[in-house]
Amino acid sequence: DLYKLDTDLVPESIELYKTFGIKHEPLALIPPQFELPFLGLAPAVFPPIAKEPPVPALELFDLDDEFALEKVRLSQCTNKCENKDLEYFVRESSDILGISGKIKNRTNPKSVIKYVLD
Repeated sequence: DLYKLDTDLVPESIELYKTFGIKHEPLALIPPQFELPFLGLAPAVFPPIAKEPPVPALELFDLDDEFALEKVRLSQCTNKCENKDLEYFVRESSDILGISGKIKNRTNPKSVIKYVLD
């Protein structure tokens, strides 16, 4: 009896419709209303305005130092230095001439001058 499926109670349930004064009609399907996460979207008429990225800071990058000839760069270094900046001048001139990688002790200006004179 526990798993029995029958229609014995169907006539009694139909009589209950008459007792309570409810019309006996088949159940109608109620259309579901789903919750929408977004409101109704309308297509855009104009494309969105994107901000332009900032221009690169080229004024901070000295192009003359990078593309100038060796003679020009040496003369610029000469004009920039004074007598007290002799060690700095020798180190910078070794960088400009491309010999700083060939010298063992690059920080010593005497070794740079010795390499140039040899």
